[in-house]
Formats: sequence, C-alpha cells, structure tokens
Amino acid sequence: MASRQNIAYLFTTFPKATETFLQREIIAMQRMGAQLEIHSLWGGGGKFGGMPVHAFNKWLLVKLFWIIPWVALTRWDVFGVLLKGLLTRGAPSWLNFWENMLGAGFAGVFYRSFRRAGVDFEARIVGDGPLRDELGRAIRRLNLAGQVSLAGHLALDEVWGQLAWADVLVHTGIVAASGDRDGLPNVIPEAMSIGAMVVSSPVAATTEAVRHGVTGLVADVARPDAWVTALRRLATDADLAESLRIEARRWVEENFDAHKNAARLSACFEAQTRS
Repeated sequence: MASRQNIAYLFTTFPKATETFLQREIIAMQRMGAQLEIHSLWGGGGKFGGMPVHAFNKWLLVKLFWIIPWVALTRWDVFGVLLKGLLTRGAPSWLNFWENMLGAGFAGVFYRSFRRAGVDFEARIVGDGPLRDELGRAIRRLNLAGQVSLAGHLALDEVWGQLAWADVLVHTGIVAASGDRDGLPNVIPEAMSIGAMVVSSPVAATTEAVRHGVTGLVADVARPDAWVTALRRLATDADLAESLRIEARRWVEENFDAHKNAARLSACFEAQTRS
C-alpha cells in the first residue's frame, strides 16, 4: 500500500465562510488519508475538521532582508526566473499582486522546512567494518538514532530475518581506490527473492540483476537526491512497487536458483566429456 501523501495548503485566509468549495476539498483530502498541513497567510487560523490551521506570523518576513540577497547570489537560476515573472507578468489587481507577494514571502521564509520534509523511515545497517565508528558518530550528529541503527555482523539466519523485515534493500556499492569492488553481492538476489525491493548503485555486476524500473531502481552513488527520489517513488507508487517485486522474483527464479544452475553446469561438464 502507498504511504500517505504529505500536502501543504497555503490560503490567503482560511477558513472563510464564503469559500465552502475549498473546505469541501480539504475534507475530501482528509478522508482519503492525506497528511495535511494548512497555512493561513492573512488572518484565519484556529482549527478546521480537527486539524490545526497555522496563522502566518508576518514578523517572520523580516528574514527576507538576508534571504533574498543570499538566494540571488547562490541560486540565480531560480531567482532570475522569479524576478522575470514579477517584471513581465502583470497581476489582475493590486489585491492579487499583494496576495502573490505574501505567498512568495511565506515560501522564502519556510522553504528550508519544506525541503527537509521527507519520507518516514527506519534503516538498519547490517555488517561490520572500519567505518562503523564514523557511521555511529554521523548518526548521533544528525539526530538519527531513532531511525538508523547499526546491527553489526549477523549470522545468515538473522540476515534473512532482516530482509523479511525490510521493504527496501539499499546497496550503495562503490569501486574502492584499490580497484576492489563487488561482483553481484548475494544479498541483492536474496532480497529480491523474499520480496524486498532493491535500490542499487550501477557498480560491477549489480545491474545484471537490478534493471532500472524493471526489477529494481538504480541510483548514482554520488547523488543523494537520486536516492531520495528512488525511495519516494517506492513509498508512494504502489503499482510500481508491486511490479518490481514480481519481476525481481521472476529474475531470481530464472537466474539464481541453485538447483537450476547446478543442472546447467552439470550439463556443460557432461557435454565437454562427450566431445
């Protein structure tokens, strides 16, 4: 089942007695299970349908005195588009113009908060190695102790238990400075066989099993945003998730069945001895 959608509504004033169509939309979205966050930019506030309506504190707009120059310097690709739109696209009325400006000010103040809003998750890192202490420090520094745990080295039956628990196996394989790399790690087809979806980096032989969009998803290990996008897709697209599980299991049955592979190998040996 897909996870609940997180949706933020920004209203000039909410709730407003004359805009019942907006209220009906909020109620319908709530009944569909969406996780809603409602903001009222001018007045309003309180509660609606049991949900808090956050009234915007206009004093926060003072932050724009340093946010705007910073964005202009660091993200001109975004700021330039906004500035061009402001100068070339006239608003229908002054009221509409100032409503747009208020919305833009809200976005400038809260954009970091919305960027941080992500997918709820729990991650268990299985295995051991020289980076364990560094990973532990990073988990504590980022306040992720409630979401990320280091399981350490586990016996094989315990690893299978972790795969049965997991929705997704994340394999971030790289080529080491020495040139060392994985071929096709056993854990990938093992996860595919048990119904855990796989997101993997395209290193060595991993893509023999993980075909992007068919049996799993592939992401560039150097791009964290690509991994976030992949995990969001799996969390919100139930049809994709089910298709990946089915095709991954089919690939394992065809290519990673020890009995089938042993029979093929035996047939090859037998053919060679006859020739």
